[in-house]
Amino acid sequence: MSAPIRFPARSPRSLRRSFERFARLPRALGAVLACCMLLALETVHALGLPPQLVASTVGLREVGRGELRWLGFKLYDAALWARAPGEQATADEHVLSIRYARAVTSARLVELSLDEMRRLGLADEPTLARWGEALAAA
Repeated sequence: MSAPIRFPARSPRSLRRSFERFARLPRALGAVLACCMLLALETVHALGLPPQLVASTVGLREVGRGELRWLGFKLYDAALWARAPGEQATADEHVLSIRYARAVTSARLVELSLDEMRRLGLADEPTLARWGEALAAA
């Protein structure tokens, strides 16, 4: 007959500490899971087609998406929705969905958009004025 196996004696205090560490594990995992779910929900919400356009733009599908960061700060998420894939996407009806991560007034957004179009040389001043009026009315 062999001798009984002896385990090292553990004090009640060390047993209690081990149990408390083990008891905190589900709470920590739950917090990590909740953060992951919130990030996933933000991404899904940020990239969806705007609700006011869902019924009126049947047949559009997402053909591209991205985000703009400047010095590490997230400025916006953007998604391009179109019927045609690839480079033909902008030749037909299309929607550019932009969700800003910062609060921007519509007047400031129109002003910044026109300044950027001017800088890129996309159109002459009368055309930019017309586009500015259309943007301000939207």
